[in-house]
Amino acid sequence: MLNSIKKFRNAHWFKGHLYAYGNLLKRKRNIRQGRKFLWNAELFFDTRCNFKCLHCSISKFQKQRDFKQWMSLDEIEHVAEQLRRMDCFLCCLVGGETTLRKDLCEIVSKFHERRILPTIITNGYLVDKGYLRELKKAGLFSIGFSLNGGKAESHDSFVCKPGAFDKALESIDSARESGMCVSIAVVPTRQSIANGEYRRLIEFAVRKGIRVNVNYPALCGEYTGDYDELLTPSEIREVREYFKLPNVTSDFTVLAEKYECPAGRKKIYILPDGSVCPCTFIHISFGNMLEEALEEIMDRLWCQEIFMSRPGYCLASESIEFNEKYLEPVFKAEKVPLDYREHPMLGSAASEAAVEAGVGVEN
Repeated sequence: MLNSIKKFRNAHWFKGHLYAYGNLLKRKRNIRQGRKFLWNAELFFDTRCNFKCLHCSISKFQKQRDFKQWMSLDEIEHVAEQLRRMDCFLCCLVGGETTLRKDLCEIVSKFHERRILPTIITNGYLVDKGYLRELKKAGLFSIGFSLNGGKAESHDSFVCKPGAFDKALESIDSARESGMCVSIAVVPTRQSIANGEYRRLIEFAVRKGIRVNVNYPALCGEYTGDYDELLTPSEIREVREYFKLPNVTSDFTVLAEKYECPAGRKKIYILPDGSVCPCTFIHISFGNMLEEALEEIMDRLWCQEIFMSRPGYCLASESIEFNEKYLEPVFKAEKVPLDYREHPMLGSAASEAAVEAGVGVEN
């Protein structure tokens, strides 16, 4: 039992949520029995935000007048129950800005009650010690703070909010004092790598004793179709070097024993209208959780070779070929997400994929 837990990187994080240890052991049993399950769901439940970040990945959703802008509490509970049935290990709640929701504590509790680790990403602007106490009481496992610069000038200009950096630092210190697992969410851009801002953010986290969760820039939202924003191979190598530090992680490392893309296989991205996409940055819908069972949607995803091939790189951020073949139709679409049936590379393959019942997935 202990050996199985030790194989999962950073398993010591879960001391305050003991059910996570049982869920880790269930993973091994599910793999042995060929039972399908999910590692991680990212629930984008509300588009509303109090910042205007230059790299915002959801801006296209915010600008679509007929796109559903937020999920109700009942709809979120329905999502949580479906994730529970898929043995989902963790659900990361994202926006927009999560703390704008007055029912955030209730939302967190819906996942905690179902033994799914609830985490949130926030800009920290509305966070204070009292709010953190309520979130912890509701069962929040981890809180991540978005930082886009190592000093006030760069961060505040990036998010278009004066005072944002100082408030984020204050909120980070308060969260550390609360005893919760704390991290900073960082997107290393070509500019921040060149000017040393990315390195300063890593050094800041090391000094504070907190984690860094890294996401590469991808071509969605404000970066849609702008290939110049993708990191070069040498810049990616520099970013990857920091993954050797024990407190620097990403979805590519924390969900696996080796560096690999989890999109559509271990991880899904759920939109406010219930659409299920393979990843935060791959805005292709394979179905709607508010209209059909998640198991059926995952069968469509799990028959897609592009996601099941365990690529050793981020599909959306490291592969020009993937962007050209799979994301160019999304870039050109009038509305997002693009339905998989309307995608030239996925429609026929996915429709055949009524995958035989009982086909196992090695997660």
